[in-house]
Amino acid sequence: MPKSITLDGRRVRLPDALPQGQIKWLIARLHVSLEDAEVRAEIAQRAAGNPDWTPALIKAAQDFAVYCHRKNQTLYTKVMS
Repeated sequence: MPKSITLDGRRVRLPDALPQGQIKWLIARLHVSLEDAEVRAEIAQRAAGNPDWTPALIKAAQDFAVYCHRKNQTLYTKVMS
């Protein structure tokens, strides 16, 4: 799994505690037409109330989720064109 990603021109470090596989699984099941804000809201909602999820971990999870979502959108566009 990657240790960091580039999102919107900035480097995002991914903490070791980030469940990348679970986030990828979740994002793969979201519709590709969702906006980035909806993807971020989904992650925030799922992390809410969990004391292990610090604000920094939630932010990293949201960034990683948007990154994965955009990759899915690119793949969809490529397949459908």
